[in-house]
Amino acid sequence: MIRVLLSLLFMTIVFSCSTTKKGSSYTDVSQISKEDFKPVKQVKYNRSRDKFTHVNSEFTQALNNESLQRVIRYSGDVNLDSDLGKISKYCYEKEFENANDLIKKNNKVYLNNPIFWNQVGTCFLLQRKRRKALLFYNKALALKPNYVPALNNLGVMYVLEKDFSRALVAFKRARKISDFSRTPRFNLANLYLNFGLYNKSIYHAKTLYKNGMKDVDVLNMLATSHLMRSEAKLAISYFQQIESDFLEEARFGVNYAFALFNVGNKEKAKDVLDDVSGKMNKHWKAYYNEVAKLIGVNK
Repeated sequence: MIRVLLSLLFMTIVFSCSTTKKGSSYTDVSQISKEDFKPVKQVKYNRSRDKFTHVNSEFTQALNNESLQRVIRYSGDVNLDSDLGKISKYCYEKEFENANDLIKKNNKVYLNNPIFWNQVGTCFLLQRKRRKALLFYNKALALKPNYVPALNNLGVMYVLEKDFSRALVAFKRARKISDFSRTPRFNLANLYLNFGLYNKSIYHAKTLYKNGMKDVDVLNMLATSHLMRSEAKLAISYFQQIESDFLEEARFGVNYAFALFNVGNKEKAKDVLDDVSGKMNKHWKAYYNEVAKLIGVNK
């Protein structure tokens, strides 16, 4: 039983309304000048703005330039000074009011910029407002066809809707485009693993491993894929590269214990499974109980 691990690329939120910087501060008509009627200088799309450059997190290193979701989850170091970066960070941290304020402030400035609208779509997706998310992802794609972050996020949206065939198409299309291929590749690896297509999962995860040898989710994908292929020793070699604290989580530790049991190391398997703690959803709980019964752990 494998859980789909999702990495949403550049998730954020935005409204089509806007405010001016001075609109609420006037107390008299005489304060209005010609400057107030000048059009807003728009920020055009720049490919370099599509990458994060001040993100330090060894546990998510395969995707640090493209995605913040796991960085924030694993308490990585993020330094984002731009409004676009702040919007993204606020949305991932579920500070939607702060994100909304920045969106209102900046939507005219980024009117024709797909990065902005993609972030808006993701903010709505994080709030489970999928129709609105779709609207803004399509807005980003209307401005820049084959814009990879929006295509990837459409795939994530389809996964959340359990429309896996459309998700597969979106991830494949995003990966084939030269820019920003790591995140859709990551999602493809997870999607394949979720359906037991471990050879395809290994193919994509190995490429990611070259760019992030300490990335815990990539290591977990490789380990679990090899375990599913009855290659327990190879699986263990990847599990052992994962920081030990993570092995106390069910999504890492249960399969590690199962791999150890498969090579005859029953006592070590018991120790690993004994250390697994924390909340589990019903699927992981059922799987945990099955493995515990197999190796003789009563908990």
